[in-house]
Amino acid sequence: MASNKVDVNPEILVWARESIGLPRADAANKLHMSELDLRYLEEGVDDVSIPRLRDMAEVYDRPLITFFLSQPAPNEDSLPDFRFKSSHRSRPWSPEMHRAFRRVAGQREVILSLIDESQDDSFKESFPAIDLGLELITDTERAATQVRNWLLSARVSSETFPQFREWLALIEGKGILVTHVSGVETSEMRGFSIGLEPCPAIGLNGADAVTARTFSLLHELVHVVLHHGGLCAVGDIGAGKEYSQATVEWFCNSVAAAVLMPRSVLMQIDSIANARKDKRWTDVELKRLAARFYVSREAMLLRLMSLGRATPEYYRSRRLHFAMQPDNQRQAGGPSYYRKKIRDLGRRYISTVLEARDRDEITEPSLLRYLDIQVKYVPKLISELAS
Repeated sequence: MASNKVDVNPEILVWARESIGLPRADAANKLHMSELDLRYLEEGVDDVSIPRLRDMAEVYDRPLITFFLSQPAPNEDSLPDFRFKSSHRSRPWSPEMHRAFRRVAGQREVILSLIDESQDDSFKESFPAIDLGLELITDTERAATQVRNWLLSARVSSETFPQFREWLALIEGKGILVTHVSGVETSEMRGFSIGLEPCPAIGLNGADAVTARTFSLLHELVHVVLHHGGLCAVGDIGAGKEYSQATVEWFCNSVAAAVLMPRSVLMQIDSIANARKDKRWTDVELKRLAARFYVSREAMLLRLMSLGRATPEYYRSRRLHFAMQPDNQRQAGGPSYYRKKIRDLGRRYISTVLEARDRDEITEPSLLRYLDIQVKYVPKLISELAS
């Protein structure tokens, strides 16, 4: 039926097929159509149906949202890989990692198209340029103070320690897209970022504990303000002489830790102020300190090391223990459908698409495609978003 067809940029169809090295004849065979019909779609002679696009999404291993972009999304192979261990860096991305990045890059492209086409100046202004500039030569403590003031404002006490959702809301308020991904092992990716403007994007691994995601969120934010996105397995950074091999990651780790755990506050704690450099911190001590700042034991030990209250060797020796015994476990069963939808796509993204629909800048069918949701679920999604 004609009403079942949509206008898709033919370049997207060609790019999606060629990006996985699939010849047109083979693609047509997998799509159960003639090669001529596929050629007509790729040359824009005919419009493509929604069912056909769903088939293409499965065959080309792309999120459905990809096919509604105005231009092909950035090539994920160009994303810098900051995973530290050589065993990780030499390992190709898993199919799950490719899908995760494609989906987040596609969401960002949707927002960019909405910004470009909107007549609402206030909406455009809600995605401003990042007005905080950091450089790798900046002292990490000073850089952390700049980031805290930028997010929290200089009026907020240095003893303010937001929890994960508060940090997330503050970062989204700066026009940054924050999403979660599923199905990717934390050993492969804790977080990644796309540092391009407007609307830089951060992807976090939903399998991580909330304290680990808090650190990853701030770590990736530093990548963004450096205008240097990448793929990270944050826990891979070692210490001492190894830092010279991963300057960017060392800087992002150090600044993130200092943002979450300000030096001025930590040094007021007697057990820290009086600690020797070779102190071997126990789990009980680390857990008690970490709870005050809503961070993990590993993040706390990393910060203590940066303050000269623990050795790099002791930090490295404890990393396997932290991995084997995480601070808090994910709840059995996971979040509800609606909460997972909000978590994964991001509150900012969903709100942006809904507001575009309310301004009559996109149609209801476009809304459903951008959110990958059925119409009957939209009211409940809006209700859950408001809560």
